[in-house]
Amino acid sequence: MDKLNFTPIHKKGQHLTREERSIIYTRLTQDKCSVYKIAKELNRSYNTINNEIKRGTVNLYHGKVQRYKPEVAEQIYRNNRQKLCELCNISNFQNI
Repeated sequence: MDKLNFTPIHKKGQHLTREERSIIYTRLTQDKCSVYKIAKELNRSYNTINNEIKRGTVNLYHGKVQRYKPEVAEQIYRNNRQKLCELCNISNFQNI
């Protein structure tokens, strides 16, 4: 029986892998699974999966269709990480 309030047993702070993004894509497009079921399968929180889907969703056909693209999500993730690292390096030099 599914629990109403599912709490994943997963280390906090671990980022989604490319394989997990591919699973999200497959479950959304081919299997038509809900975000809750995907989160449970990957042992991640609902919000993590929901935010990932928002981050990786692109507009196609002049904005008429929205689809999750794992490649886009991966690129946005890498860009955000790079910006964060640059900010950390700048703040570290200012504190010296």
